[in-house]
Amino acid sequence: MMGQRHDHRMGERRGKRWLIICGICCLILSLSPVLAGNISAGKEQPDISQKDDGRTHEDPADQNRVVDEEWVSEKTGDYLLLDTVFTDSAGHDMPLRAIIDKPTLILPIYFYCPNSCSLNLSYLANAIRNSTLKPGVDFKVISFSFNAEEKVEDAKNAKENYLKMLPDTFPAGDWKFLVGTKESIQTLLGALGYRVERMPDGTFAHPSALVAVSAEGRVIKYVYGSFLSGDVDMALLEAKKGTPAISVKRLLGFCFNTGSKNSTAILQKVKTGLLVLVLIFGGLFVVFLRRRGTKKHGAEDL
Repeated sequence: MMGQRHDHRMGERRGKRWLIICGICCLILSLSPVLAGNISAGKEQPDISQKDDGRTHEDPADQNRVVDEEWVSEKTGDYLLLDTVFTDSAGHDMPLRAIIDKPTLILPIYFYCPNSCSLNLSYLANAIRNSTLKPGVDFKVISFSFNAEEKVEDAKNAKENYLKMLPDTFPAGDWKFLVGTKESIQTLLGALGYRVERMPDGTFAHPSALVAVSAEGRVIKYVYGSFLSGDVDMALLEAKKGTPAISVKRLLGFCFNTGSKNSTAILQKVKTGLLVLVLIFGGLFVVFLRRRGTKKHGAEDL
């Protein structure tokens, strides 16, 4: 009798575990449509004319191939063309050599990005805030838009927003927010080995990568992932030495418009996978209940 009671209690415990597992899976499945809705509800984009920025496609189906291609071809050891001219958030035209006179972090973004660019700028601001190096003395920062349609006012608004994340003592002039012509943008992107692709809806598919260059404009190191302050500091120290270094490849982030067919397909696959998991666990649980019921009736017959 004691053995039967023990077995019965053990069976109840196992049953509770199965219930918890199935409950978690059902909860995830129920939340997945909400997640899909939140991701799809991106920031409303301004009307951007689809001029030829180098890689424009008319067929939305082309978006399905973007995640399968290489987007960063590292150019470590190469030099930037420092005569390339951009415009800063104050409306001043300046060549890169007027900015890059010490180790510099360069982050390609665009200001009306509905997805990862704002997150990358926040990561960068956090890395600067926690850096052991002194901005303006040990390094400078450049965030430039690869969307030639964006204007000085867009750069100004972005700079005001992200400087709020830094201490009041931060030298505002040492984090440049730049816009440029299509030619200047393509020149700098090419020197960094950074490829972007304009989508039919006016957004851009692009990777997320931070590049450290030396005071002479030599490409030293790439930093991927969430731009941890330790990784960024190491990249700057190596940029100070001027010797190209192995990049920090924690994770290559990728940004694309979440309203595209590509992202919809991804979300559908996730939901389908979750449904399959719930069905599997549900089936196993039913089998468990049947076996438990059989054993219980067998014990009662005894």
